[in-house]
Amino acid sequence: MFSTKVAAERHGAAMETDGARGEYIDPNAGKVPFEVVADRWLKSRVVDPASAIRYESSLRRMLRRSSGSGS
Repeated sequence: MFSTKVAAERHGAAMETDGARGEYIDPNAGKVPFEVVADRWLKSRVVDPASAIRYESSLRRMLRRSSGSGS
């Protein structure tokens, strides 16, 4: 990936600095589809049944809109 060891070390140092500042962005973070993340989030909620239904309905509606499938 890097042409020299120095270039790799510079990149590593920059990643460490970004992490220390709270600015590091995982390059793999965007590889998980939003719907998968949303389903995980929804399953992690501990709410009453009515709220769970409302959350799921709102989420599905937003996903349909973002995919262009209508409202």
